[in-house]
Amino acid sequence: MRLLTLCDRTLQEPGCSLFTLHHDTSIPTRFVLWERFDDEAAYTQHFEEAHTKAYLELDLTEVVQHFQTNIAQH
Repeated sequence: MRLLTLCDRTLQEPGCSLFTLHHDTSIPTRFVLWERFDDEAAYTQHFEEAHTKAYLELDLTEVVQHFQTNIAQH
């Protein structure tokens, strides 16, 4: 599966500490990517990587929701 390949390659990028694929078992065609990048620069660089561009060119997925958060400090 090409999405799994994207996950494997993205996890090798500097600044990516989490990039996991989850399957919504109630909707067979829905997958959720849970991502964490160290900073905005690492996130931006992710979209410049050849493997990311190649995956996006396939037009296999649609972003339905996107959240940007910070880790809560105690």
